[in-house]
Amino acid sequence: MSRREPRGRPREGETLGDRIDRAYEWGEMSKAKREQEAGAAAGAQDIKDLAAKYGLTPEQSLAIQNNELLRQGAEFGQGAQHMREAFSGSTPAESARFLLT
Repeated sequence: MSRREPRGRPREGETLGDRIDRAYEWGEMSKAKREQEAGAAAGAQDIKDLAAKYGLTPEQSLAIQNNELLRQGAEFGQGAQHMREAFSGSTPAESARFLLT
C-alpha cells in the first residue's frame, strides 16, 4: 500500500489538531467553494513567489501585478470602443448575429 502525500501546506505554528480541523472543514465545503479557495491560495502563492524572486515585499509584488493587468486592459480598450461605435445603432442580438455568421 502506497503512502499518500499530504496536500495542504502546514501553517506556521499550526498543531496537528488544527491541521485535522482544517482538513475536516475543507472536506465539508462545497466543490465550488473549494475551487474558489484553491484559486485564491494559488494567487497568493504567485505573489509570494514573485516577491521572493525579485527581493520585493508581497505588497510591491501585488502592485506590480495590478499595474501589468491595468496596462493589458488598456491595450484592448481602443478595440472595444471601436466595436461599440461600429454597432452603435443595433441591438446586442443583431451585433452578435453579424459577428457569428
